[in-house]
Amino acid sequence: MKFFSTLIAIAAGLALCFSLSSCNNSDEPEEFKVQQQITDSFLHISDLSSMRPEMNYKGVSYHIIYDYVAATADVTIKGLKLPDDTKYPALTLSEIPFKVNNEGARVLEGTNLAASSDGFTATPLFDSFKMVVSDRLVDGYYFPAVCIEYTVNSTYKAVGSILSQIFAGTTVTTNANGNSFSNETPVYALELDPQTMKAALTINNAKFIQSMPAQTMTFAGIPYTVSTGGIVTLESAETIIPTINKVEFKAFPISDLKAEYNLTTGMNLDFVCTIDKSQMNPEMADKIEGSPFKVSAKLPFSKKTTNEK
Repeated sequence: MKFFSTLIAIAAGLALCFSLSSCNNSDEPEEFKVQQQITDSFLHISDLSSMRPEMNYKGVSYHIIYDYVAATADVTIKGLKLPDDTKYPALTLSEIPFKVNNEGARVLEGTNLAASSDGFTATPLFDSFKMVVSDRLVDGYYFPAVCIEYTVNSTYKAVGSILSQIFAGTTVTTNANGNSFSNETPVYALELDPQTMKAALTINNAKFIQSMPAQTMTFAGIPYTVSTGGIVTLESAETIIPTINKVEFKAFPISDLKAEYNLTTGMNLDFVCTIDKSQMNPEMADKIEGSPFKVSAKLPFSKKTTNEK
């Protein structure tokens, strides 16, 4: 099933460019480098000295050049801002050791890295830097899992990733009678807004019970937090009315929503759906039994993540 045409408007904030370039010449015939551009990223920065409040913002990008012969990478960071109001248009970290782990992810990791930047005489020291990039194709489109962590000048801890992400896996619905319905067709698109610290979660092919027609619905305004360990936690104590085509769908109010999004492994999601039969036609209402329903989704990242059968 081709679902990306539905999700592309939802995940419009995700703009990633992946390109390969082989650099061969007579002097260095063995040279092979890969370039990757990661844009539309967010950062969560905390002050380890607790002197300044944390920062959350978007607009950070990373240009990476992997040298597969030297097993090092150069990373240029654009848009970095620190809690002390310092702004760097561009910073380059050179010759960061990198490897490909057992899962096929590229892992860049180094310590005591001195940044360089045009126009700056004093540049920050990256006490630690780690970036994990896991390639994922969804319906032929590139949606990597990216986790970025670094410490600057022994003072600021930064954690970041891309703003929008897509997840697929298994969704299990258990009704009040203890009966379960398992479904692998839903695909979840998550958008984070660092300005409001609220997220929007859109589910393509949402089908929580057998008699429910598949829908594309959005849960908006979900508060979230980011930990220094690379965990995004979504949690809402309030009832959420999903929207379908931007119209409220009051028949399926959502409560007790909580999700844990690990930037390197995927997301687990739980919520309760209590059917309001007064908001639907009687024919459909008569087919629904066992409300409220507990919905649990296990959505791990996988190199084969796809909704195609």
